[in-house]
Amino acid sequence: MKKLLQNMLETVTTKPVKNESGTEIVDITLRFKIFLLLIMVFSVCLIYSNILEAPFVFDDFAITESRSLRLTNLSFDSIIERIGGVGRSIPMLTLALNYYFGEFNVIGYHIVNIVIHIMTGILLFFFIKATLALDISRPPREIILIAFFAAFLWLVHPLQIQAVTFTIQRLASIAAMFYILSCLLYVKARLAQEGWKMALLFAGCILSGFLAIASKEIAGTLPGFILLYELYFLQDFKRIKSRKYLIYAAVIIFVISVPVIWHLFKGALSMVETVARMYGHSISGVLLSQPRIFICYFGLFLFPHPSRLNIDHDFIYSTSFLEPLSNIPSLIIVCAVLTCAVLLLRKDRLISFSILWVIGNYIIRSSFFGNDTIFEHRMYLSSMMFSLILVIIVFRYIKPRVLALGVLCISITFCSFWTYERNKVWESEYALWNDSVKKSPNKARPHNNLGLALAEMGRQDEAMEQYYEALKINPIYHKAFNNLGNLYEKEGRYEEAISVYENVLERKPTYVSANYNIANIYMKFGDFKKAENHYVTALIFKPDHVKSIANLAVLMMKQGRSEEAVRLGYQALELEPHDAEIMTNLGGALLLRGEIDIAIYYLGKALAISPDIEEARINLNAAHAALAQTKGAPPRSSKNNDERYRHFMERGADYLNIGTYWLAVDEFRLALSLRPNDYQALNSLSISYIKQHEYYNALITLKKLLLVEPENASANYNIACMYSLLNKPNTALFWLGRTVDQGYDKWDLMLSDPDLENVRNLAEFGDFIKESQERE
Repeated sequence: MKKLLQNMLETVTTKPVKNESGTEIVDITLRFKIFLLLIMVFSVCLIYSNILEAPFVFDDFAITESRSLRLTNLSFDSIIERIGGVGRSIPMLTLALNYYFGEFNVIGYHIVNIVIHIMTGILLFFFIKATLALDISRPPREIILIAFFAAFLWLVHPLQIQAVTFTIQRLASIAAMFYILSCLLYVKARLAQEGWKMALLFAGCILSGFLAIASKEIAGTLPGFILLYELYFLQDFKRIKSRKYLIYAAVIIFVISVPVIWHLFKGALSMVETVARMYGHSISGVLLSQPRIFICYFGLFLFPHPSRLNIDHDFIYSTSFLEPLSNIPSLIIVCAVLTCAVLLLRKDRLISFSILWVIGNYIIRSSFFGNDTIFEHRMYLSSMMFSLILVIIVFRYIKPRVLALGVLCISITFCSFWTYERNKVWESEYALWNDSVKKSPNKARPHNNLGLALAEMGRQDEAMEQYYEALKINPIYHKAFNNLGNLYEKEGRYEEAISVYENVLERKPTYVSANYNIANIYMKFGDFKKAENHYVTALIFKPDHVKSIANLAVLMMKQGRSEEAVRLGYQALELEPHDAEIMTNLGGALLLRGEIDIAIYYLGKALAISPDIEEARINLNAAHAALAQTKGAPPRSSKNNDERYRHFMERGADYLNIGTYWLAVDEFRLALSLRPNDYQALNSLSISYIKQHEYYNALITLKKLLLVEPENASANYNIACMYSLLNKPNTALFWLGRTVDQGYDKWDLMLSDPDLENVRNLAEFGDFIKESQERE
């Protein structure tokens, strides 16, 4: 450090070399620039070296559970599919490539995150350097040092940990990388002398802008800041010096803005309303809280001690302008900062621009576009210019220069040490959430997630305490209820587990995990109807939930419905092609159907993956024995399945018309054995069940119909009626809401239908009808 400081001081204090005309010759060599960049790279690698084996945590389930990220074939088509198949496609593609080269080995993911962070820091260095160089009065040696310290401070700052160590937040760092690259290429294009070079740089600017927007919504401010940069540094606010370049800027902004508007604001208001309902606050409360949130981020950047950093900050939204009172001073401070940016417009445009950068990029990532109050990675892009402001202030007001360099080196040293220390908390899920519980003791989610970590470690009693604590803070927190039900289930307290799951589903019928868990218990105790209902419900809200598909296949097999079991087995295997348990169950179902050769294939494959599966071994032996008995037997004759289907449907319709509903059920089920996803057969079967007052069977059938036609409003309405008849009015009201969302507007029927009588007795029903009609 002493040698580095001495070298920097010599660079700053050395008298400039001038040529014959008196123009200063830059005495900072390329070698010295490379030396500074290597210092940054080495430092970042060092302070993030202890995260390489940090596990996936929190929202990283998006990586482990998303099958679209499981790239197994590195081809042009598969890459295009990844780019077009999911939102935020560019970072998702990098995650898919991580899976291709190392599956879920966390080291590869962390290395890529660190590399992205370093690349972003280097681009920031060159962007600041290019911007400072526009001021011809600034000494070149000072330009290099300011750019170096600003980028270095930003790189090692502890506030960036969430964007680097938190694997899924690669989305933020990649978006920021392309964002700053687009800005840098714009500056280079504007300063280019040759026309071809300018055109290439402008094209690179637009491409980088597209990539930033395709990475994350935070890039939505890019067109505005390109225009602002043009006006601040390349034009004159009093008069336009070059209309030609202003037109170039306008074209670039327009081209980039089209996908921004589409990507960013499509459905934004509905998202805001959903988030507000989910977290129990109003939109006005979100907006009123923003000044306080900004001040909190400001404080975290100025003093980022690990004791102040948290994966899940506990921050209370404002309920009115005067509640809490800190709203007023916070708003005054933010207004003062914005006023300062305006006043410095002429005197110090760099500081003015940097202030607007910080606030503008904060606004796009917070306010409407965040479903939680504070997450540190949201300042990743915004804090770039914050570090520049601090470095400029130090260079400008701390004299002599050696003292300024010393202050910056000490600040960077502290930040580096704090980042390394804070990263230790990310070494295990238990450590991360234990730290969060200590810092946010009155927030339910840290307690719930700590409970999950404890349960994973086998500390069930402590996990249960954390779930109870979460529910004490938030009595309707469905995830804590669900996890508590899991513990009850593991302890054999099945009645209590069912009670907890039903409690969850009464409040949140869409919760897939609770539907799946309660279905498992029902299947365990032979209540196949209820089990099937909940598996199908889970699949309505998450059609690719492979566990529900696989267990539903087992359920079908237990009931002797081998054809449905085989179909579901293939469906599950398509989602999880290397799952030995799914292969075992599929092999068993195929064996029941007499498809012995195929059964042997899948059972053998299952044993090749997991040789210890006893059921696969038993079934394989049975399959070989059956194969020996059938050798030489004549092939089975087959009939025209289309004719058989029509025959079953016609007979079922006849039975339905004359009122022999139980016979109609048999015929329609036979039709479905030939065409499992046939809408007409499913609809007719549901009507037959309703006529027999078998509401549970009707409910299951209607939900299967929804799997075939998800937007069928009538099916949703009938499901609401079934839940009402089964005395679950709150769940019925939820399904009525889905009905209205899909365009169902028969209000008179809803207000008079006897099947919905207990729903109309709910206090919420009147508000529901009023709100639904107003939305029309």
